[in-house]
Amino acid sequence: IAVTLVASLNLRWLNGKPTNNLAASGVLLRALDGDGVISTHGFLNGPPKLETPLDHQWTPNANGEIGDRLSATLVNARHPDAFRFMNKPPSEWEFLPGLVLKPSEAIQRRISCIGWRDLWSINYNCYPKGKDGRGCLPGCPRRQEWCDVRGGIANQRQCQLFVNPLQMHECCVAWPLSSLEQMMQMQDTLMVPWGGCTSNCDDPDNGLAFMYNEIVFDKWDQPWEADLPQLIDAVYMLPRASE
Repeated sequence: IAVTLVASLNLRWLNGKPTNNLAASGVLLRALDGDGVISTHGFLNGPPKLETPLDHQWTPNANGEIGDRLSATLVNARHPDAFRFMNKPPSEWEFLPGLVLKPSEAIQRRISCIGWRDLWSINYNCYPKGKDGRGCLPGCPRRQEWCDVRGGIANQRQCQLFVNPLQMHECCVAWPLSSLEQMMQMQDTLMVPWGGCTSNCDDPDNGLAFMYNEIVFDKWDQPWEADLPQLIDAVYMLPRASE
């Protein structure tokens, strides 16, 4: 069974391409980042405990700044980079391990928004936490700022990889899951060259270190604990984690 799963994940990674079929788009990777990480600064509330790295992963955390959502990266051979820690992280957490998420219906109904680059989802908080009934989605820009509302790829200007998206007044970042193919086409167009970062990839001043997208999931209105068999495929470690 394990060999079959690994082969399936490898094929999904190799053949992933722009499509509205999540299972054919690549592989979803969720880094274990405790209560959250600002990639250029560090853990929000200190690093996870090595003995209990899954603390606060599944359940809503009313005391956590981002305790109402999770983020992941959609990777494939075109764009293989996952979210990483930069700027001198604690040595034991330099290469964040994580979870491979299933492209299941249970996963898809928890997706709040998807971004062709890092959304900086920590910018977007709802008060009180969770969906507020007025259109606020934790971790996602205001709906009027999404790309499907702003006219799609052709109408965007001055798009960049590493500046705060709030400073990109002429370029959108977020899409709904129903526009997954368009989000991936936007990543293909703007995140070049394909193949991910190749040098100085832990340098927060290197724009090419941010060659990854972001998928935001709700965990406030839909806690994960009860559905874990439908949500998690495997555990992953990055190639350099054992150095």
